[in-house]
Amino acid sequence: MRDEASIALAAVNRVVQKARLLNEVGACVLGTISVLVILNLPGVLAELRQRHHNVNLTIRQNISGHIIDAVINGEMDAGFVIGDVSNKQLEVMPIAPVVLCIVGPWAWRNNIQSADWSDITKFPWISTRDKCSFSAIAQQFFARNNVTPVPSMMADQERTLTELLCLEMGLTLMREDLALSAQDSQQVYIWPKEKTVSQLCFIWAKNREVSPVVMALIESVKTLWDVHN
Repeated sequence: MRDEASIALAAVNRVVQKARLLNEVGACVLGTISVLVILNLPGVLAELRQRHHNVNLTIRQNISGHIIDAVINGEMDAGFVIGDVSNKQLEVMPIAPVVLCIVGPWAWRNNIQSADWSDITKFPWISTRDKCSFSAIAQQFFARNNVTPVPSMMADQERTLTELLCLEMGLTLMREDLALSAQDSQQVYIWPKEKTVSQLCFIWAKNREVSPVVMALIESVKTLWDVHN
């Protein structure tokens, strides 16, 4: 009878623990890059609510470098970023490739179409801040092709980049999905010669893996993007 009672008590304890988790409000701060379309955030949140019913989720938009710093410093629990990430305090989950291309104003399309790499450096270049992943991606792209464009101005939001292109302020690096949409509306023209590929990643702080809501968020992202460890 003692053995049977122990089994029954253990089962009761498991039920109590599950009930507490269902009633516990999980808090999590999630960092997102400026354009949410590629993140499928509604899908992530729907999947998260199925896994953890009581979630107090705060979403903060920023550029990739600031999201990485915030997760390391404990200001955020997890986040979506573009580019290579390497830090011992972080876990990194690559979830989708991101194609980037060089674009310029629609009015410059004839000159851009015929340009080679040496011509690209003669156009004014719109750069991004160091904390923006596009800065490092552009530098690596240029280095592989032995060119060094000289920045004429700087921006850190993709919407601002599009506006500057419409004002014919220069060329810049842009996500292909945004560039194709802007080209369809004759706002920008995509340089047809070469593109580069980076990675959309989901990152989280290793010391936050004990949080049920953080683990639920990780599993939600894995499910939505069909990521297998």
